Amino acid sequence: MILLLLLNVVSLQAQALLDSASLAKQPTFYTLKEALKQPEKVYKLNLSFKKLTVLPPEIGVLRNLQMLDVSNNQLSALPTEISTLPNLQTLILNNNQLTSLPLHIDNCVYLQTLNAGYNRIRELPPDIGKLHNINVLKLHYNQITALPQSIGSFPNLTVLDLSGNRLGALPNEIGNLLTLQSLNLSYNQLTMLPPEMGNLANLVSLHIVNNRLSSLPHTIGKLSKLEVLDLTNNRLSTLPEEIHGWQRLVKLELSSNKLKSVPPAVGFLPNLQVLVLSYNQLTVLPTELSNLSALKTLALSSNQLTVFPDALTRLSALVHLDLNNNKLKSLPDEIGLLTNLQDLNMSDNLLSSVNTALGKLTELRILVLAGNQLTNVPEELGNLDNLKLLLLNRNQLTQLPQELQKLSQLQTLELSYNKFPSKERERILSLFPNLLSQDFLDNR
Repeated sequence: MILLLLLNVVSLQAQALLDSASLAKQPTFYTLKEALKQPEKVYKLNLSFKKLTVLPPEIGVLRNLQMLDVSNNQLSALPTEISTLPNLQTLILNNNQLTSLPLHIDNCVYLQTLNAGYNRIRELPPDIGKLHNINVLKLHYNQITALPQSIGSFPNLTVLDLSGNRLGALPNEIGNLLTLQSLNLSYNQLTMLPPEMGNLANLVSLHIVNNRLSSLPHTIGKLSKLEVLDLTNNRLSTLPEEIHGWQRLVKLELSSNKLKSVPPAVGFLPNLQVLVLSYNQLTVLPTELSNLSALKTLALSSNQLTVFPDALTRLSALVHLDLNNNKLKSLPDEIGLLTNLQDLNMSDNLLSSVNTALGKLTELRILVLAGNQLTNVPEELGNLDNLKLLLLNRNQLTQLPQELQKLSQLQTLELSYNKFPSKERERILSLFPNLLSQDFLDNR
């Protein structure tokens, strides 16, 4: 029956491509059986989640097919007939067991989106660069160890996701992707980046999390349109001064590296709103950070800061500040200038007292002072009208000021593992009968 059907339609020629508006009006077919009944009317075929182990070669009859989704099946190979679909624009192959892309896939000259993430692909065909119309290429979480030189031959590519592979290096040709806007190289084995990366003049988002980078090429400062850069969990000990070229950068993540200092150039990124420097080896910060007038989030946890950086007190737009797990012994009076602060984490430092200036931070919602050496807290904390969470556990507190009862918005109060005498504990229980943790109730 199928053979007879094929004989009837084999001479069909593909019709002109439908534009996106016309394509959206076409019905989506969900079984190949139904699609083969009227192949000339099939523009969209979704066979995802069908437990398919084989995709029949009859797929090649669907000459007008523009969108094919066979994701989330158990396919280990694809028929070569896929490469004969002249109008194919979107091919979704993710979450299968494929070890390679379809043979002669470069024949699909109109292909714009190819998603083959979460498979077992080991290498890319050398001619993949012939897909000149492709603008989204997702090959994340495969087993690719190297890229062909033709990876730089896509004149219209805007999104490239190669995360979760086994790449140890990138070809210089990657710098030829002049239209690229988003590049994800996270979870690979990269030890360096080619200088040609600086040619990616339209790059907006760059993720290289969890690799083995010990340095960055100076040319990376040429990425003038970059808005998001995530280099979390590498081996960076320094940053090039050329980063002042990132004038549009909004988010910079550098946690879990080996940074011992931050270059002053970071302070000249006028649009920076998020700066994450946690889990490094920082002992000081440059005064130039005070120039970051747009900065809203600053994470400095798990470093080696011994003095509260003066530059921080000038960051008037700051909303979230995390200094957890450093070696800070005190807070300056100027901390009261951070009037937009909503979240302050000072846990696991060496604070023996709390500066009364904290009482000026009336926008605070979260205040974490756990794991210090506090014997008391100032009554001025009672002025924090918006405070919802206050963590004072793991200190040496013996009393709590009555003024804290004014915290009408407070939802969580943690006081366990302190040194409150019995009478003080009873008084605290009467003040906050519904907020205290079980650990406190158990006299911990």
